[in-house]
Amino acid sequence: MSKPRPYQVETGDIYVTTTLAPRLFYNGVDYVIDEGVESVPLRLYANDTLLSANPITDVFGLVHYYIDLGTSSALQVILRVVIDGASLLYEEVVEEPLVFNKIRVYDRSSIPNDTLKFNFTASNTAGEGVLYVGAQSQLEVEASLLDQLVSELRVSFVCGRLVSTILTNASGGINIPGSSDYMRALIQTDCLFGDVNEDGVVDGLDNATVAGALGSYPEHQDWNVDADLYHDNVVDSRDLDIAGAHWGEKASWVVFNTGQRVLLDSKGFASVPEILGDIDRDRDVDYDDTLAFVTAYITYWSTGECDPRCDFDEDGDVDYYDSVAFSASYASYYNGGEVTSLTLYEHGIPAPGVSVEFSDAVLNETLSTNSLGRVVAAWTPSEMGRYLTQVKLSSKSDVLSSAGSSITGLDALANLFEYWETVKRPVDLSVDYAPDEPTLDDTVTMYASCFDGGLGEPAMGLRVDFYLYDMRGGYIFMGSATTNASGVVAFSWNPRYYSETYNLFPDFVLRVVCVGTAFTLEAEVVPVHVDTRYPTRLEFLGDEVKGVAVGSTYYLTFKLTTADSSPEPVNGRWISVYINDAGPSSGQTNSSGMATMEWTPTQVGTYFFRASFSAGGDFLYKRSNEVRFVAVAQVIPMSILFDIQPREFKPEATITLTAQVLDPTTNQTPLRATLSRFTRSR
Repeated sequence: MSKPRPYQVETGDIYVTTTLAPRLFYNGVDYVIDEGVESVPLRLYANDTLLSANPITDVFGLVHYYIDLGTSSALQVILRVVIDGASLLYEEVVEEPLVFNKIRVYDRSSIPNDTLKFNFTASNTAGEGVLYVGAQSQLEVEASLLDQLVSELRVSFVCGRLVSTILTNASGGINIPGSSDYMRALIQTDCLFGDVNEDGVVDGLDNATVAGALGSYPEHQDWNVDADLYHDNVVDSRDLDIAGAHWGEKASWVVFNTGQRVLLDSKGFASVPEILGDIDRDRDVDYDDTLAFVTAYITYWSTGECDPRCDFDEDGDVDYYDSVAFSASYASYYNGGEVTSLTLYEHGIPAPGVSVEFSDAVLNETLSTNSLGRVVAAWTPSEMGRYLTQVKLSSKSDVLSSAGSSITGLDALANLFEYWETVKRPVDLSVDYAPDEPTLDDTVTMYASCFDGGLGEPAMGLRVDFYLYDMRGGYIFMGSATTNASGVVAFSWNPRYYSETYNLFPDFVLRVVCVGTAFTLEAEVVPVHVDTRYPTRLEFLGDEVKGVAVGSTYYLTFKLTTADSSPEPVNGRWISVYINDAGPSSGQTNSSGMATMEWTPTQVGTYFFRASFSAGGDFLYKRSNEVRFVAVAQVIPMSILFDIQPREFKPEATITLTAQVLDPTTNQTPLRATLSRFTRSR
């Protein structure tokens, strides 16, 4: 629980959100619920006028309501919110004065203005600044005015693939290429100040408009915000001076062959009218379009057969009425009634030798910012290439503000664009196989899993190729398979077939490739080793730690078998033994899989042994496990049994001395070939 918090008011295009922290009285204690509470009835008043009776808070504790500003440039509102009370809630009344004023934003600046912050980012669905072909991308706009987020601001989005760039001819003319519905002339399109009526020319009409509003101010009956060229909330001689200073100046525009004139925006862009009946979008109406329409005739959206390009009246089918529209468009095209060419005028003069970019717009729509001043438009580039992304406000946009500013007009940078090169989507490829320990006689199944990094989901419908290294620098193509809905493909093969047919070593090396497409990059994993030789197991027939005597000879015995459920001895293979990492010494297995080696420790110390079957170049068997053991060598005192016969003797008699050396490590058994030395003393 916390202290009562003040309610919050967020303002937008006459859009107000109020959050209240209700109080709870329980067991003689006042609490505040510091969270939104739903289903609370309210009464809302603006300047004592009931706006809405009994609106109910939503799950976030919010109530939304609207106030009509009308044609006023400013509005003062005393907002009163009444909680009638409910179980566990006190009755409460909250009042807040609000002042809204309308600010007209003109797209007349080429440099950013901190008063209006208008920017955008382009990204893929993962939020990265990379645009993948065939994957959804998004443009996100954020707008604020006087450091307040702006809601309900209308923003135009255009995304288009560049089709071609063409130079205008000596008369400024150019034929419009196929699949083009957006253009940009690469000329300097300076902002035209003083063009109050936006007809592309500063002339007497504009001067008359300013003169007609002289002396007016906001709330004056003659007030015209567009005539306030100086943006000081009054139309006076300074505004007439601006119109006079630019008298006779002209904007840049294009005139289409139909006579239609379209002004270029502040960055040289303009829309190209589409040709009705141009079904294949090659900017003519011909046999190809007729064939497409005839094919689609008498089809329906409900059956999935209808071609939407042929449904001219957009009623869900292609019928007689669409045929009438198509026939009319066919006649219009051949009678010169459709747009096929244009003439470019720079400041009212035909512009020869100017580059004009034409684009095929895959996105061209207008959306409104939300209460956080943000708006997102989604689009999907369908082809590789260079794309235009543009966001802009109209040449003049009305923005509501509650910041208490007195300005009513603002020249700002409100037309932004960038170019992007789309890239193919990356694919992550992983490979596994079964069984884990295959042999030449098994069928091995390879499992390749493909994940589309651009879409963030398993890659369905991609071809995966499988190859075997032929040990001569080349590869043998094994076959292909297509990934399923889980992005997985299974491919089975027989190792013995490839080993015998191509004389391949049975420790195979596979190359697995996910083949690239128009939308995805090729993906290849590092070589995959599939060893189909028989697994082996090595065993040391002795103690892991053994005490030995220096100078004594010992026999080390190992047993090599197949590592399966029915072990068989492995004959004729060499076992490598390393002693303190020196060596190796080797012993060959016999028909019982046994290999024996002699070893004699020459000095005191600890000896570390490791042994294995390395299987280098072996066609049948894999490398075995490694066994380890330790021997501790010591000098061990020996026992000597000494005897004299006869025990009693006379001088000059012959006696026999006997010495028997016993091995203390083997229960005192006599040692053979032991040298005994006898000495005599007087």
